[in-house]
Amino acid sequence: MFDIQLADELDALRPRTDRTHLVLLAGERGAEVARLDGIMGDAEWIAVVVPQLIRGHELLADAAALISFDPARSFLTRLDMRDDAAAIAARLHPCGHSRSLLLFCDGLSAHVEGFVRNLEVVIGGIDLMGAGLGCADLVRRPVVFDRDGAHIDHAVLLGSGIDFHVGVRHGWDSVHGPLVVTRADRNIIHELNHEPALAVYRRALADAEGLELTADGFATIAAGHPLGIASFQGGEPIVRDPVAAGEDGSVTVISGVREMDALFVMKGDAEKLVAAVAGMAGDVLARVRARRVLVFDCISRVNFLGERFAEEMRAVEAAAGGAEVIGLTSVGEITNVGFEGVRILNKTCLVGAVADE
Repeated sequence: MFDIQLADELDALRPRTDRTHLVLLAGERGAEVARLDGIMGDAEWIAVVVPQLIRGHELLADAAALISFDPARSFLTRLDMRDDAAAIAARLHPCGHSRSLLLFCDGLSAHVEGFVRNLEVVIGGIDLMGAGLGCADLVRRPVVFDRDGAHIDHAVLLGSGIDFHVGVRHGWDSVHGPLVVTRADRNIIHELNHEPALAVYRRALADAEGLELTADGFATIAAGHPLGIASFQGGEPIVRDPVAAGEDGSVTVISGVREMDALFVMKGDAEKLVAAVAGMAGDVLARVRARRVLVFDCISRVNFLGERFAEEMRAVEAAAGGAEVIGLTSVGEITNVGFEGVRILNKTCLVGAVADE
């Protein structure tokens, strides 16, 4: 089992030298990372930056969490997201003894898609629950740190002998589509159905929702109307979050799309989003006697829900039946549970139940 300490100040953290530590830093605590070397003493540690931490149904904007594992039953390693599968495999030789994996990677790196494909080759069928790292303002900064300093385009993988029972849901509904991606470059969609992507997206919103998409109103409307990639595993579409409209008629999304992907225009309703996660958490936690529940919830989803985020987390707490609920907001979510391979998600909630030993 692992231990978690939550603290408002770094000085309140109490690391043990016989444990391996992952430090999660949110808000102002991320600016204090240089102090960690002194605070952690001789303990082994890696630190990552997240938008916010979650405790129960509360969002913690300025806080730190210390996740401590027994090194005899776990491993913690830093990975260069630019490496190929062979180089990643060389770093992950203990991976095969793990029953579950926790991944934290630079959510705004241009190398996310390639890294996830390479990681998928290496880990095989081991269940993975992951989060994209970043700051709440989504400005790109270093988000992985250790005694050697700051690291750009890096990820952290934690493997353990603990079983995580993972659920995945978002609750966004399709209102238009499918539309075929006919030209794209990683996370920039240039054409849908052989037309400029922005024009098609604008027309779809007008036809389906009666909305007029303007340059000034793009961020507001797009926040409630993401795109969804058709999933052929029988689940919900894989959401892609539109973040910018290009002067060339393109649409930039967080995380990549591929040419010939079938996309839907989605619509968010807070009631349905909360109900979806409540149902998913209930299903996951009905199958296991949980000691602790981990939540990775997308920062843009949390922003969309606003005050109703607390309602979503109260539903998770109710399903947890007294087990501790702790987590973070993420810049993209990553898992292979329910998919044929590892997938990058947006505007989605992952719930991982840690079985009571």
